[in-house]
Amino acid sequence: MTGGDYFTLTQRLNHIHKLKAYENLNLLNIGNPIRFLGKESIIQPIVATRLEQEETINDLELKRKKENEYLLKTLRSRISCFLPFHREKAHLRKLRVISFGAGRSDCNYYVSLNDRRNMAFVELRFSDKNSNIYNSIKEKESAVQERFNGEVHFKDNCISVKFKTLKDVKETVEKLVDVFEKMIIAFSNYTYYFYQDNQEMWQYHEKGI
Repeated sequence: MTGGDYFTLTQRLNHIHKLKAYENLNLLNIGNPIRFLGKESIIQPIVATRLEQEETINDLELKRKKENEYLLKTLRSRISCFLPFHREKAHLRKLRVISFGAGRSDCNYYVSLNDRRNMAFVELRFSDKNSNIYNSIKEKESAVQERFNGEVHFKDNCISVKFKTLKDVKETVEKLVDVFEKMIIAFSNYTYYFYQDNQEMWQYHEKGI
């Protein structure tokens, strides 16, 4: 395939709804179009210091790392169309709350298996400069609540679904992934295409709110 062919195909992908792009990556004829990206600090500690740090990791941190890895793996498997899940950031595995870009700057998803109040949640947060997107979604609150069985909370430019962390990690992950998938399907037209004068993309994602 020539460079011109790749350019033509990438242009085609640019005109496909972001949620449809993943399933069309095969057009590029690349063995593995998704390559996980790992980020490390340029400044590396000396080996002795690193070993000391590793030895201080307690059981709780190891447990959180393992659970987050399972959450990330499930998100990638179940919602493969959402490309932010395919970026590998090693530090995410140790965090209590993990964030992902939602499609534009100052608009992000946050997910936690177990926060400091023993709650699991998925949130879509907007900055003040994107509050008009938040308000446009809130205007359809009745439709949103119907989609989420009345479990959605709207407050301070944040749309969230929260529940008490379940005893079984797999059950908690399954519920979080179900909620996350519903949010992505419901709100992606807003997070990706809200400011476009031409709303042509919206018709390609008819399941949105």
